[in-house]
Amino acid sequence: MNLQHKQFVKTLGTQKQRKNLESECIKYDKKNNAMIYDFPHDLQHDHYEAHFSNWCREQDIEFNEFINKLVKSNKETYINENGLYNIKQIDKKISFTDYIDLVNKCQVFLDQNELKLKTPSKEWFNIRLQKKMGNIYYDRIVHSWKQQRIEHFRCNYKRSNIRNDTSNHLWNLGYKDNELYISLRYTSGKILPNCDLNILNKTNYKEINNNEILHSEPKCKFVNDNFLQYEFEFYDDNQDELYDVNEDELNDELNDDCILDLDKDDLKIINDHSYFFITADGYAYHHDPDKSINKIKLKITTPQDSNNQKSELNIIQKYFEQCVSQTHTNNRVLIKALHEHYKKWCQENIINNKLTKMKDFRQKFECVSGLQRSKSNGTDGYKIKLAL
Repeated sequence: MNLQHKQFVKTLGTQKQRKNLESECIKYDKKNNAMIYDFPHDLQHDHYEAHFSNWCREQDIEFNEFINKLVKSNKETYINENGLYNIKQIDKKISFTDYIDLVNKCQVFLDQNELKLKTPSKEWFNIRLQKKMGNIYYDRIVHSWKQQRIEHFRCNYKRSNIRNDTSNHLWNLGYKDNELYISLRYTSGKILPNCDLNILNKTNYKEINNNEILHSEPKCKFVNDNFLQYEFEFYDDNQDELYDVNEDELNDELNDDCILDLDKDDLKIINDHSYFFITADGYAYHHDPDKSINKIKLKITTPQDSNNQKSELNIIQKYFEQCVSQTHTNNRVLIKALHEHYKKWCQENIINNKLTKMKDFRQKFECVSGLQRSKSNGTDGYKIKLAL
């Protein structure tokens, strides 16, 4: 958080004193979720976890990893897998003498609208016949059986009693000016679901462009290791049989690209615990029934400081994306070699390098990348590879 008015900053003491300021600005909602961090808008989503881990160390917040990850998908594919059906409604005035007459007239109605759906069932007809009061057919909205107005099915209760996550349809009877109508509500074509914080069910997303969606997916292995701890069986293609796996084999078989079907009991177990998650619009949240985080340290800068820092971080971010890749080998790149490589890159790209001191460069680089130095064979450096 930046409090940038110069006159206000002067009232808060020296820069060293201001570092200890705290603010009770963390509020949890009814589902025990609290937004605790806003990622820089120019930070790529695949760097969120490393960046947030570094911020948590500054805040003395214990952080392991996010329970979910952000994935890019084709928009059409995402809608097919996670979208909700659009619900349409049509109706017509009707009269019928018996069930057969009703079915025939409903079939004509379907044919006229070029719909391949089932006509009302015999059970559907018998229930309404039993509920009939005199010459008036009763129908229901939710659990209430009574004489319905056709207008209810057209507008007010268009989505009542009908699911939009599966393909289905509903027939109803309603009246207008004492004349009987039959209503048909049906699902037609999938659309994007409502975006919310339900990150475990993949309903958190952001449209990147017309063809791509950035969306949340739970980390299968992390969820199972930390909350569910199921034992898995895997199918052996060579032996045509199921086999149990030990923990080492499980690490190879079960990874965060697997699909873990979470039912209501699983979700309750998970949500009874504390965890961190990210959203597609660039925020980090803390879920915690105990609401344990209520203070974070404020970072206060003047406008000039803020602009300079943003410019420096943007340059390092660009350098990091173009020239640095993480490795899993024992080789390390020393900070001195990294700094020299950065200065050479700035010269080649005609960029004014203000980070001439190695210490300043190291702090900014670790802030952007989320990386920390580690030792291997006596060498203290980063597990990275530099582009030539």
